[in-house]
Amino acid sequence: MRIDSSLEENLIEVRKKWVEISLPKSMKNLTFLDVGCWGGGFVKLAMEKGAKKALGIDIIKSKPIHNIPFIAMDIFSERFLALPTFDIVFCGGVIYHTENPISLLRRLKIKTKKHLYLKSALSLKNEEPVMRILPTNELSNNFSNWWLPNEKCITAMLESTGFTNIKKTHESKPNPNNNTKICSFISSPKNILSEKILPRKKELL
Repeated sequence: MRIDSSLEENLIEVRKKWVEISLPKSMKNLTFLDVGCWGGGFVKLAMEKGAKKALGIDIIKSKPIHNIPFIAMDIFSERFLALPTFDIVFCGGVIYHTENPISLLRRLKIKTKKHLYLKSALSLKNEEPVMRILPTNELSNNFSNWWLPNEKCITAMLESTGFTNIKKTHESKPNPNNNTKICSFISSPKNILSEKILPRKKELL
């Protein structure tokens, strides 16, 4: 049976992005979680590439939605904590929508076995690690955007929440209209808690 043309077009675009982000060429014997899966294309492609298990979560179900395992879920809910861990976790276009990006990264870490792939819009200003708050709809005319970090900030946040081996896998051309670029990163979770979450100095515990 021929699938809808909009789904075919979505998969063509997803295959291009999959290579750009440097996601695994084969998903054989790997599990895959897409946090903020939108139309579900990355989950569909992970299944095609032989993923042992693949799941997409998002706060709403979006069009086009592929025939994939999908759960409508808020990542900050208790339901998210009940999910199992996954070898590969992908989170694209989410961090700047969240009120607390550090909490997002901490939650992603506890669900990541091997690698987290993180994709975000970034500010071009990169002298020091900073994240600018977006009080209105100045980024892409979207009121749901809270923050615009720069590259150094994303790296610093990943490090502070317990990720290591952080590498940039893709960078788009700068957008002169809003002084942004799109970057993708791969990182691995450390098998220790981040010292940043400790409420007191070690010697006082």
